[in-house]
Amino acid sequence: MKKSLLLLLLLTLAAGSHLCAYDYIDAVKKGVEFFDANRCGPQAGRDNVFSSWRGACHTSDSDGSIDLTGGYHDAGDHVKFGLPQFWSAATLGWALYEYRDLFDSKGLTTKTLSVLKYFTDFILKCHPNPTILYYEVGEGGADHGYWGPPEDQTGIRPVKSTSAGSDVCGEAAAALALMYLNYGGSYGQQCLDAAISILNLGLTNLGRSDGGSFYPSTSHFDDLSWGSIWVAVATGNDSYLDPIEEWMDWEVNDYNDDNYNKHWSPAWDDVTVFALLKLGHLTGNRKFMDGVINNLTWYRDECQKTPYGLPWLDSWGVLRYAASEAGVGYLAHKLLFWDGYLNTGALTMDYCLGDNPRNSSYVTNYLNNPPRHPHHRANEPNKDGVTHGMVGALVGGPNNSDSYEDNVNDYTMNEVALDYNASYILGMAGRAWIASGATPAPTPTPVPTAVPTPTPVPVLGDVKVQYQAGDTNDSTSEPKPRFIVVNDGTEDIPYGELAIRYFMTKDRYRDPLILNYDYVSLGSGNLNTTEHEGYVQVGFKSTAGTLAAGSTSGEIQLHMGTSPQTQLNQTNDYSFDPSYSSGFADYLKVALYRNDLLIWGTDPIEGPGEQPTEAPTSEPTQPPAVTAVPGAIGDVNSNETVDIVDALLIAQFYVGLDPAGFIAPLERGDTNCDGSVDIVDALLIAQTYVGLAPASWCGG
Repeated sequence: MKKSLLLLLLLTLAAGSHLCAYDYIDAVKKGVEFFDANRCGPQAGRDNVFSSWRGACHTSDSDGSIDLTGGYHDAGDHVKFGLPQFWSAATLGWALYEYRDLFDSKGLTTKTLSVLKYFTDFILKCHPNPTILYYEVGEGGADHGYWGPPEDQTGIRPVKSTSAGSDVCGEAAAALALMYLNYGGSYGQQCLDAAISILNLGLTNLGRSDGGSFYPSTSHFDDLSWGSIWVAVATGNDSYLDPIEEWMDWEVNDYNDDNYNKHWSPAWDDVTVFALLKLGHLTGNRKFMDGVINNLTWYRDECQKTPYGLPWLDSWGVLRYAASEAGVGYLAHKLLFWDGYLNTGALTMDYCLGDNPRNSSYVTNYLNNPPRHPHHRANEPNKDGVTHGMVGALVGGPNNSDSYEDNVNDYTMNEVALDYNASYILGMAGRAWIASGATPAPTPTPVPTAVPTPTPVPVLGDVKVQYQAGDTNDSTSEPKPRFIVVNDGTEDIPYGELAIRYFMTKDRYRDPLILNYDYVSLGSGNLNTTEHEGYVQVGFKSTAGTLAAGSTSGEIQLHMGTSPQTQLNQTNDYSFDPSYSSGFADYLKVALYRNDLLIWGTDPIEGPGEQPTEAPTSEPTQPPAVTAVPGAIGDVNSNETVDIVDALLIAQFYVGLDPAGFIAPLERGDTNCDGSVDIVDALLIAQTYVGLAPASWCGG
């Protein structure tokens, strides 16, 4: 095990070459702040890092009495296009959801939630009733005829709405469901309710929105899949996932491509790979996982590259596509445990920050020689070279020879946009997560099933549990299961040996359950109630005394909830049964354990009765170090052996540390004799250490 961990460390170092070369957390922070430059509406200048030059604008956006102010300008222009805006809100929300611990620990969450709420406040306005979703305010042609600050742009702007825009409905539903997961509370519930309504609108009236010549939609089943996934996660109702596999198998976009061999990057018009990635994580279905890996492998190995190695998909917004793909690669590592894209992801995100032939950043006014004249009206309102210095916007990027021109008129290389930065943050958050030393969770988290079907045979004993449902609502903020333990046997049993397990699927709230009691006959001080993965356990303390033969525990009325208060779906809880409401009755779906041995009921997690203990496995025999003569290549600590310690010393040297144990001449670390000491030399030693035979080690 130890040697495997050491090898994993080296592989991680290799995957994240130039480890910690940049402050990736600060890069994420600046990327989030960019959205302030594109705020629209009467509140645009509030909570805005660019408040000195951004203020209220387009305060008359409406459709009659329907207020449509707020939201974000799309790019350097001032139109509020629905498809890229809703996609960007969902993508940014996804980044926060998957890397929440990182955002929390680095102080990024508050600002990110502020940005997201500005998105979702607007989406909520766009859905005033169940039959309509507004998805565009302004018109591209007319808007592009104006160059100047948005605060000075006047006139009534046309709007577009839909009752059959499944693409914009799917993206809006995903953004709102993710806001429920990220934000919580009554506002989060409002977002989830709207997400369900909008998704139903898109499912009921299939069709595509009209993005004109600016954002022409070519697909909508991918967007419906994306929205359905996040509504399923937010509600705990996996029936939303039921049609997705059929959509993926049979419904394709206008390019008639293969959803499981996608040769494109996730972007505003195609979220297929995003959907496959999350489906693979939630369901464990190999087909979905392989679709993600096929896409990443194509992008890594076959997509056109610049001379420096940057994957170059398209001339317009090349870094947007590359960053999005890097984001998929990092999440494939985090959620699917596939690490085949980490090197390319590192190259991509470091390229954005300055590790490129120009040694220049592609993020406006950030790091070395950055773009200062993006194609952005608010930032450079007169095209005269005088700018407001907008920070944090990812520009389109170089041509296919790694060349770039910082020109305000060049909207191919120098455009900035909502979806550009959403992609950038998804990729950069993954880069920061890797650099922080984080590792994937041990197993994927499945979407809860509505009612898990237990395979174990029920255990019937002399000591049993009776149950009553105190709250019979399908959805409630306060589940209230009630129990009585009955001893029908002839043996007195110490309470301290007993524990009740009530099985429930944890809905996708961030906060743990708060466990209280309405009434306990024995006294609540004699109970020790804890939340576990898949169940709540009511344990008895020894102070409760003894459950005498022929007696009962009396009522135990459990009362659960979250803070902030969240609606919990009881229908997917194995132990919940609303038909047991009129009184207590014997109940096999609440288990009773005695000294960790099942003595009553069924346990859908552990199975029947006492579980066999797994035979211990011995630690694999550690391979001997390679004996080396004095001065041998690879023996950098000069102890006349070449082993994993030498590999680690080389790795530390490579990432800029000054390892005290590296006492040999520097050239001794060059195990492949290529004239440099780098991570490859460390990996060659590590491979030998675990029993492989690296062909390129010239120092063996």
